[in-house]
Amino acid sequence: AFQKSIKEITPKFKAVSKDKLDQIKSYPQIQDIAKELTNEHSKKANAYTKKILNTPPTGKLGQDTNTTLHVISNIFKSTGEECVFFDSRQGHKLVAGDSGCAIHEAFEKNKPFTLRLKNMQGLYGVTDDDMKDDTKKLIEMQTAIDNGVAHPTLTHVKNKLSAALGVKKERIIISEVFSGSDCFKYTVDSLTFQEKQRMIQGDPTRRLAQQFQQFKELKIHPLLFRPAFDVANFDKKGDKSFVGASSKFQVGPANMKREYTQPTGWTRYGLKVLGKYNDDKWLHPFNDAGNWWRAFHGTKRAQVYNVDPADAMANIHNNGFLPAQRAAYGPGVYCSPKPPTAEGYAAEVTMDIQDNNNGNIQTQRKKFKFMLQVAVKPGANTLTPRSNDNVWSVQNKDNIRAYGILIKEVP
Repeated sequence: AFQKSIKEITPKFKAVSKDKLDQIKSYPQIQDIAKELTNEHSKKANAYTKKILNTPPTGKLGQDTNTTLHVISNIFKSTGEECVFFDSRQGHKLVAGDSGCAIHEAFEKNKPFTLRLKNMQGLYGVTDDDMKDDTKKLIEMQTAIDNGVAHPTLTHVKNKLSAALGVKKERIIISEVFSGSDCFKYTVDSLTFQEKQRMIQGDPTRRLAQQFQQFKELKIHPLLFRPAFDVANFDKKGDKSFVGASSKFQVGPANMKREYTQPTGWTRYGLKVLGKYNDDKWLHPFNDAGNWWRAFHGTKRAQVYNVDPADAMANIHNNGFLPAQRAAYGPGVYCSPKPPTAEGYAAEVTMDIQDNNNGNIQTQRKKFKFMLQVAVKPGANTLTPRSNDNVWSVQNKDNIRAYGILIKEVP
């Protein structure tokens, strides 16, 4: 039965692996990031960032994009990180832009590495048959990951990664394996700024080559070492104020509509998503039968949902979200159709704003909250069986798309 299931699974596994490999091909290696930090494009982006942050925010949501950028900057400052802004329309060229990363991907808490091996020679539990055809072994390991159970080969890989990176093996989480050589996608929990700097300066690829006989390369998420935002991803066509709005709509195909509640009190900054996919009916025009359901997704740990790693707005613009594993409502991407529920895990920052009233400049402290407005593909199997009216767990990360940043001033 196992052999039969492997035979059935293999074509889909190989197709998914090809997509994942295509995705990481444009991702940099650590030495690429180290070089970028001192090149001319980086210097221009740093100057651009300084100009933005030296311009005081007005706090006038819907009128001042600069306020939104200050909110984003302060979210990272609160976690000990500094973000850089750039504008690809002005010729700014950063790895983040080349790799298709968008403004929101930086909010993923633990951004992934991908270890690529030429083959699995030297790994515990790998047989001669596995060397001839690695698909069965890879599917076996991915099944173990999906079910949250230990696998001896994965344990061996974690031990070697721990030795090469100089971090405790308990912090290493292997989330995916796929073919295209043999790829192990993993994160290191809560990497500090100092640890990231040590990695950039020390370049662990030599130590990885010592640990893994068939080491090929180490790919990293473009925003792992430095959050970066391309302001060209904003789209004014999607801007909207919900300050006085409280309407409810039925959205989706005729036979599976869901209620959309406008996020009262929030201001939306549109994201450049029209024309990005095969057609725009998932979003525009509103009330089209092809519209996807509407929901909301935040950027801080979703304690209100009692879930494990639903901490990230990950890979949204190009690569979708990062699913939460072993979560209360089933593995998937967590969101809520209820704005008040989603607000419980919206990031919050406090900052100084300046109001110029006929030459009378007043400075005051204000608080702002931040979350995403998302669309979810309608379907009988889109949500996990444990999803409910307040909490949705979207099983396939490709079935959820962000189309707006929501900002709200709070007392």
